[in-house]
Amino acid sequence: MVLTGCFRSDKPQPTSSPEPNVKAESWFYQLQDIEIESLRRNQAEVLVIDPSRGGDGDQAGFWTTEEIDSLHKQGKKVIAYFSIGEAEDYRDYWKQSWRESPPPFLNRANVEGGYANNYLVEYWHPDWQAILLTRLEKLQALGFDGVYLDKVDSFEDWQSVDSSKSPDFLKEKMIELILTLGEAGRARSGSEFQLFLQNGWDLWSEPRLKSVVTGVGIEEFTLGWEGVDGQPTPPTTKRRIEEALRTIPNWKVLIVDYPSRNSSQEDRELARDEARRVGAFPFLTDRALKGEPQ
Repeated sequence: MVLTGCFRSDKPQPTSSPEPNVKAESWFYQLQDIEIESLRRNQAEVLVIDPSRGGDGDQAGFWTTEEIDSLHKQGKKVIAYFSIGEAEDYRDYWKQSWRESPPPFLNRANVEGGYANNYLVEYWHPDWQAILLTRLEKLQALGFDGVYLDKVDSFEDWQSVDSSKSPDFLKEKMIELILTLGEAGRARSGSEFQLFLQNGWDLWSEPRLKSVVTGVGIEEFTLGWEGVDGQPTPPTTKRRIEEALRTIPNWKVLIVDYPSRNSSQEDRELARDEARRVGAFPFLTDRALKGEPQ
C-alpha cells in the first residue's frame, strides 16, 4: 500500500468509485521508474507524473491515451510534470545540433542547471514559447488533466546570470508565460484544466494569475534545504513562503519534503505537521522522485 500526501478537491466526490482503494483528497508525485500498474494500484486521487514512458525521457515514448484513460477510470486526475524555465536534452523537442549551434533562446545563457542535461533558457523568447505550446497541446491530447510547471523560479537564476536583465523584467516575462500556457490549456479543456506552479513564491501575489492557476507546489518547506536531504529549511525562508501563501486565493497547496534515510520519525512527523499548519498537504519522498514515499 502506498501512502500519499493529501490533495484538497473542491469538487463534490462521487458516491461510488470503480476502484474502492482510491483515496479522496490525496496526491502522489513520481518522475522516475514509473510503472503504470503501480499507478493503477496507488491510492492517490491525483498523480503528478512525468509524461514520458517510465519517466525515462521522451525518447522512450509517452504514456498512451489508453493508459491515461485507465487511470481516469479509477477516479484519478493525472497531471503532467512540465519544466518551462529550462530546456531538457531528453525531451522530444531537443536537437543534437543545439550543442554545437544553439538556438537563439540558448545563446545568451547556455548554462547547465542544477540537474545534468538541463539548460537555462530565455523563457520569454518566441521560439521557446512555441515549443512549450506545442508540448502542452500534445500533453492535453494524451489525456492529461493539467500540468505541474517546474522552473517557474528561473527568473531568480537569470538574476545571477545576466545583470543587464532587471528583476522586474524577468518576473513579468515569467508571469506572461504562465498566463499564455494557462489560457491555451483552458481554451482546449475549459475550467477543468489544472495548472500548478512549483515554487516561485515571489510570483504568487500577481492578481492576473488567479484566472489560470489551480494551485502551488512547494519543495523543501521543512526538510531537504538546498539539495541536502534532511537538512532543515531556515526559519527566515519558511517565513517568506508563509507570507507568500497569505497572498494567494483559494488555491490548492502541495508540499514535498525530502528527508534523508537518517531522518528521525519525529523529523518526518514535524514536516507533515508543518505542512498542515499552513493549510497544505504533505508528501515526503526521495529527491529523485522515484515513487518511494517516506
